[in-house]
Parts: sequence; C-alpha cells; structure tokens
Amino acid sequence: MSDEHDGNQQSAAVKELEQRREIIRFERHDDVGHTTDIYSLALSPDVRLAISGSRDESVRIWDVESGQQLHNLGEHAWGAWSVVFSPDNRHAATGSGDGLIRIWDVETGGEILRLEGHPDWVTALAYSPDGRFLLSGGRDATIRLWDIEQGEQVHLFKGHTRLVTSVGFSPDGTRIVSTSADLGTRLWDLETRKQLRHFMGHMAPVRAAAFSPDGQRIVTGGQDEIVRLWDVETGKDIQRFKNHTDWIYSLVFLPDGQRFLCTTGEGTIRVWDAESGKELHRFEELTDFVRAVAFTPDLRRVLYGLRDGVIMMWNVPDLT
Repeated sequence: MSDEHDGNQQSAAVKELEQRREIIRFERHDDVGHTTDIYSLALSPDVRLAISGSRDESVRIWDVESGQQLHNLGEHAWGAWSVVFSPDNRHAATGSGDGLIRIWDVETGGEILRLEGHPDWVTALAYSPDGRFLLSGGRDATIRLWDIEQGEQVHLFKGHTRLVTSVGFSPDGTRIVSTSADLGTRLWDLETRKQLRHFMGHMAPVRAAAFSPDGQRIVTGGQDEIVRLWDVETGKDIQRFKNHTDWIYSLVFLPDGQRFLCTTGEGTIRVWDAESGKELHRFEELTDFVRAVAFTPDLRRVLYGLRDGVIMMWNVPDLT
C-alpha cells in the first residue's frame, strides 16, 4: 500500500513540475552572478550545464538542476557576445568584444585554447556536428572557420558587408548559414568554401536562422519582425510569417520538420506551421526584454536571459 502511495506522490510531483512554467532561475546572490544584460546563452547537449555571457564582461557556467554557479570564466573585454558548448559536452567556446575566442574545460573552468583573428567583437559561434570545427562571426563582417584540434584558422569567408549576427551548420555538417546586419543571409559549402546562395528580402538586420532537419529549408528572422522560409536549392522565399511585435532572436525547427519555434525580444514563443504559414500556438509569460534564448534538445524547456542579469528556465507547452 505504501509503495503505491509513494508512486502516486512521485507521479503527482512530476506532473506538477511539467505543468509549472518557471522551473528554476539563475540569479545574483552573495556577490555571485551577473549584474546586467545577458548577451548570450547556451545549454550543454546533455542539459547538465548552462553557460551565459553578459554585458558585465563575465561568463559563467551553471548547474542546471540546482541553479548554482559552478565557474566564473573571468573577464571578457567589452562584453561576452557569444557562447556555445561542444557536441561532446566537454568544452565551451566564448567570444568577446576584444576579438578573442577562448575554449574552456567545463569541468575545471580552465582555459585550454585561445583563437585570435577577429579585430573586435566576436558576435556568433557554432560548433560543427562532429566537433571538429568552430565557426565564428564578427563585427568585421567576416566568418572564420577554425580547426579545433590544430588550434588554427583554416578559412576566412567574406561576403557580408556588416556585422555577422549568427552562424550555424546544417544537420549533416556540409553547409553553413550566416545572417547579418546587412539584411542578408548567406549559404556556404563547407568542402568547397564557396557561397551557394544569398537570400535577400528582409528590410532590417537579420538576427537568426535555422535549418530544417533535412537541410532543405532555412527559416530566417530579425529586426523587421517577419520570419521567412527559404528553399535551399532554388533560393526562393516560399513562405512568410508575420504579426510578431518585437525583434526575432531565436528560431528552431521541431523534429518533424513541419513546425518551428520563434522567440522574440518580448519573450513570446510562437509555434508556426511551415507549410501553411499558420500560427499554431503562442506561449506568452514574460514581461521583460529578452535578448538571449536557448532551448533544450527536446524543445521542452527554454532558457531566457533578461536585462537585469537574471536567467530563467521555463517549461514549454507540450507540442506533440
């Protein structure tokens, strides 16, 4: 009888946790934590750790379960604009306003590699799916490809004319997408290092892009508050998603490839049908300005970084 009672209590506790919107928050206490705007956020693939970069020039690694700070990675001059975990969960890369990219051991918090090439702000970072390469984008309008094992730059992509706002690899790791304040999105071939497409249509800086799971489509969004869906092979704009009321900071496809999530600066998450262009769901909880967003791989939880230095993890409504 007691086993059954305990089982019912555990089930009720799990159900309550799943239904509760805010799960945990990472915030300043006892002089530990960020003091102002969160510029960048990432979750480790195993969702054990979170990393955050701030206008206060610090980067911090957090334990997701407890919300406790594990490491302060020290000063990042002129702000920590970009952070990312390696696919094997062992390392994290950070980019700062002084042009430095640093690779860290997430268990010890020690710096293990320093990459120099950008003259100032490193505004975007992404690891290749196999962890061999790191992509970086900067205010210098360039994209740089780094071989992590060799610790050196292996290619410089040129084409953008203003600050690069995001970079990413296709799911199979053969192509690269980059967005920019120059209003364009560019598609590159990793093997040939050539530009394949230049997607134009946004009327303001583009801040985010995401590949569909099959790599055949890309969604883009930014400061014009419109999301566009592009066909990779033809380069055509095949769908537009409107009615957003703030800048678009994050885009991610669901595993079915038919739907995607869009997060705006006001903290609203919208679920869109990529084929019909219809809004399927809207998740509105926050009232503060959101600049940095990170989803768990299963898209069931989301991290928000706020302008007061607080980071919050929330449950996302069941999208099945």
